[in-house]
Amino acid sequence: FRNKLLSSLSLDDLLELHSECVADVDSSQVLEAYLERNHPDWREQTQFSGESVSVSSGEGRMDHQLAIEVLGLAEPINKEDVIQAHRKLMQKLHPDRGGSDYLAKKINSAKDFLLDELE
Repeated sequence: FRNKLLSSLSLDDLLELHSECVADVDSSQVLEAYLERNHPDWREQTQFSGESVSVSSGEGRMDHQLAIEVLGLAEPINKEDVIQAHRKLMQKLHPDRGGSDYLAKKINSAKDFLLDELE
């Protein structure tokens, strides 16, 4: 999967990648955020295939690259970019709209990290 964009991978490829990077908490969290956003039913599909998929244990530390990836941004960024990306994702993925608490926390954490960094 080296040098491939996540968007170029099939769901089966993404699930295989997830199983390979499960030991790397940060990578696993980024991939899970991507899967939640682009394949919201990915967990159900893995249950039917007999695979066990669990949310990464441990919160891990937010860093610049992880925050950028979670919010789906590309450098260079500014405060308005961060706020707009956060708003767009929360409108789709807020727990009150059927999203997960885990993902909402990651999105909020990414926004807070980047806004603090930009001040």
